[in-house]
Amino acid sequence: MTAVVPLRLGIVGAGRVVERVHLPLILERTDVRVAALFDADGARSAGLARPLGAAACASLEELLGSDLDAVLVACPNHQHAAVTLAALDAGLHVLCEKPMATSRSQAEAMVRASERADRELTIAFPSRHRPEIEALRQALRDGVLGEIRSVRCGWLRREGVPGIGTWFTRRDLSGGGVLTDLGSHLLDLVFCLVGPRPLASATVRLAHGLERADQASWYTSGEAGHGAADVEISASGFALLEGPLDLFLEVSWASAVPRDRTYLELAGTDGVARLETLFGFSPNGLRPRYPLRIWPRQGRPQRIEGSPDVMQPYRALWSRFVEGLARGERRRADLAEAAAAVAAVEALYRAAEQPRDVLGGVA
Repeated sequence: MTAVVPLRLGIVGAGRVVERVHLPLILERTDVRVAALFDADGARSAGLARPLGAAACASLEELLGSDLDAVLVACPNHQHAAVTLAALDAGLHVLCEKPMATSRSQAEAMVRASERADRELTIAFPSRHRPEIEALRQALRDGVLGEIRSVRCGWLRREGVPGIGTWFTRRDLSGGGVLTDLGSHLLDLVFCLVGPRPLASATVRLAHGLERADQASWYTSGEAGHGAADVEISASGFALLEGPLDLFLEVSWASAVPRDRTYLELAGTDGVARLETLFGFSPNGLRPRYPLRIWPRQGRPQRIEGSPDVMQPYRALWSRFVEGLARGERRRADLAEAAAAVAAVEALYRAAEQPRDVLGGVA
């Protein structure tokens, strides 16, 4: 039997998502080896690299010059595009944390670079790998719901604000607040299900007030806050997409809900599907055994089982990435959907800056 040569992985970023999510899953695998790690905080980088037997690099250039096959990009949002472009130009495959980028132009440049280098670029949207989402995608492929005409989705936290004053709540570093953070997950899921499409029009409301919001202890990164928080704490909006398709979306880091929840509802010409569960790692919410229900116009209603393991979506993400590379796959459709999510977030922010009254005039 031929021995499996592990994928030699470099990691850019040593924050919470690397330490608590990615590294534990990587260490479960025998086909991935962390070879190098770089973070602007050299002490933290060295602390994570040492027990792995990985090199703690002093610069991005040093990491990209190492003997690697792929890179995990998990630095602050505003660095995603530049680091990904550098890695692709170095001939490396990339798994990039969400959001893909902080602007449509950056996302498009990343897609072009991936195609030019003939290297895989995967964006870390784990929820598309949930078993109930896979089942819903198959139902849509089978035409169970007919043509999808309407989508309603939301991700609401009771208390889930990232550290105030950290890069997460500074727009110049994060690209935006909860619409960027949670909204990008939902929009990627929408485009995963109905296909990427541009927004024709939208009405969006953003709510600020982070200075009054409690920081949730389960979400604390340990990073010291500095500077002002200037991003939105909640967002809601209605958009018309080409298709035609109407979309309602609501997201919040801190809202007056009894418990955290995530929902997604698709209404088609031949049926309706509803997902009611909780994405992410919050302990303040319910993850039912059967999170997805489908009511076709003809045939019996269905209920679809999910996974109780909160790590399952990320574990499936890593399996798809590593095993896909071994098979030589290039998942261009997934990348197009992630890029469409960036464009949609950008368009929604633009719509929020141009409020209109009920007669269609600028307010």
